[in-house]
Amino acid sequence: LGAITRMMGLILAVIGTQMVIEGLKGAFVLVG
Repeated sequence: LGAITRMMGLILAVIGTQMVIEGLKGAFVLVG
């Protein structure tokens, strides 16, 4: 159970990071 929870957390962290990067790209486009 611990390994599955850890994998789920890692996947969510990766998805969250990608969302933040996409948001920053959009902000730079709006500012630029």
